[in-house]
Amino acid sequence: MDLAGVINSLSSFCAGAGVTAILTNYLLKPWLKATIEESIKLQHAKSLEEYKAKLQQENQQLIQNAIEQSRKEELRRNHDCELLKEFISALPHRGSINILKNQDMDGAFEWRYYDELIDFFRNWSSPQMVFFLKEIEDIKTSLLEKTDQYITLLGKNSFTSTEGTNFYYVQPEMRYDNAAAHTAIVNSLHSIADDIVNLHGNLIRRGKELLCC
Repeated sequence: MDLAGVINSLSSFCAGAGVTAILTNYLLKPWLKATIEESIKLQHAKSLEEYKAKLQQENQQLIQNAIEQSRKEELRRNHDCELLKEFISALPHRGSINILKNQDMDGAFEWRYYDELIDFFRNWSSPQMVFFLKEIEDIKTSLLEKTDQYITLLGKNSFTSTEGTNFYYVQPEMRYDNAAAHTAIVNSLHSIADDIVNLHGNLIRRGKELLCC
């Protein structure tokens, strides 16, 4: 016999509606409590499983994003590493950089000494020659700016003293007519040359430190 049958049987022995209500409430209360508790447990279990599934999906997405980001960083690092090697090959220390470091611009020089420097300025302004690593790219940009200043200043103030010779001088006539102005130009060239040498060395040093290549 189910719960309703028991209640009806007992109710037939009890006189009055008040006794029946009390008996019904007494018998139903534990059953309702158990039913509600079971329902809450089931709902909680369902919510917990849904949360676990959502959390697992989010974790998988985070892992996938991390993998993709790692791949991008690796590609960028490889790009910068190869570009650094190309930079060292295009502008080695033993070429134009060594000339800038040691050349006294108060004396004679040949333009061929600066071929590597001029080629660097022409070729490395291209968007293809950009480092992803901002610190290295900023150094390269400063190096290009200083190179432009040096080549421009030298181009405006260098002349041959003898027709047909490959040797040039910085304002040879000004040396005697306006010695102060001549010295100022020479000193400016030396100062910019020092900046170029320092930037060149800093780019290589920091590039190797940051890229480990």
